[in-house]
Amino acid sequence: MERRRIPRAALNWTVHVAANGFKCPISTTTRDISRDGFYCLLRNPLTPGERIECDIVVPTHSTRDSTDTAYLRCRAMVVRVEQTESETEFGVACRIEEYSIVHGAR
Repeated sequence: MERRRIPRAALNWTVHVAANGFKCPISTTTRDISRDGFYCLLRNPLTPGERIECDIVVPTHSTRDSTDTAYLRCRAMVVRVEQTESETEFGVACRIEEYSIVHGAR
């Protein structure tokens, strides 16, 4: 039984995550996303309560320009980190605190 108030969509969108412990942004894929947050897998664990910045690549499906890209540029907070069965990745749940939509190159 689903206990969440906000429905989630099983969307596999590219997300570039920047955190204090990373030398450069890490690219991964969302497992699901809602209006309030997203869940993704990372090789490096983050800490619950940690604030991150990320760009979620949103498909535009533009018929005029196939290279048209939109990004959901976010500030988010890590709310949960869990070890996955693979033991090489960590599941990271993030709550989006602030965002803007950016079109074009990252």
